[in-house]
Amino acid sequence: MVKRQKKDVHQVITNQVLEAIDYAKVNNIKLNWTKSWKSGKAISRPLRSSPFGTPYKGINALLLLMSSSINGFDSPYFMTYKQAQEITGLEKPVITGSKGTMVVFYKQLTREEKTTDSNGVETVQEVGIPMLRTFTVFNACQVEGLPEKFFPSKQDEKELDQNQDSKIDYVEEFFSNQGAKEFESNGGAFYRPSDDSIHMPKFERFSSSSAAYSVRSHEFMHWTGSDHRLKRGLSAYDRPSYAFEELVAELGAAFLMSDFGLLQEPSEDTIAYLDSWSKCLKENKKAIFKACTLASQGVDFMHDLNEKANNNKAA
Repeated sequence: MVKRQKKDVHQVITNQVLEAIDYAKVNNIKLNWTKSWKSGKAISRPLRSSPFGTPYKGINALLLLMSSSINGFDSPYFMTYKQAQEITGLEKPVITGSKGTMVVFYKQLTREEKTTDSNGVETVQEVGIPMLRTFTVFNACQVEGLPEKFFPSKQDEKELDQNQDSKIDYVEEFFSNQGAKEFESNGGAFYRPSDDSIHMPKFERFSSSSAAYSVRSHEFMHWTGSDHRLKRGLSAYDRPSYAFEELVAELGAAFLMSDFGLLQEPSEDTIAYLDSWSKCLKENKKAIFKACTLASQGVDFMHDLNEKANNNKAA
């Protein structure tokens, strides 16, 4: 009997991301995680159907953004087959021919581990071992009989389109609520760790509000990694770690822009990092998982600051 070979989930997912990076390299284009290949519209952060509206995080957020981008899904909501059955009441709710998207979770397994101290006393304790597991989800666009709440409001889309070349109040408030030191730059955009400051060109110098907020999101992601925030070691870079931090910042910007409901417009600088990102992922199949986790932590950090600031205003 031939033994079935176990699927290397880390490698499978890393290969998917490498394909996207290689495509961008070959075509000399910017890597955009939040743009639908079919409609050209912005893609919202992927959301769970249960608890309703809870955003996916980490590598799952990236996998579902990529799936939405390739398939042109208009809904941000994803669900398992069983959840689709429960919500719709249908025995076969998924549209025939639809292909689900693989996402992952860690299942905590335990094993007994024996240790012996200096006196020869043996103790046994349970040690947790995280095991990566997969399951399949379907987008709301692939499911029949769902309520209207699973689909985006056309009115919201219209209002957003009208603001594409001007400042957007809720986004401006979000950044203001971070309490960061921001300065106008005559050159490019950058975060300076030495004095913990963010420097941005005038808003009017950008081609659109999406372009301006994409760059601002990227620099704020660097800001979250300072030694007195999330401690990503920004003060001591070598080239490989700098490229990895750029990947974290770019993924975080993609997640944040999708939360804003805006299309991410990466800067031309990202093209220069494609080779470094590709090399990093080829050398370490778990690197993209770590980058997505760190990016999600940065975005969560900013959302927490925004919520606290709004609560203080309401008090």
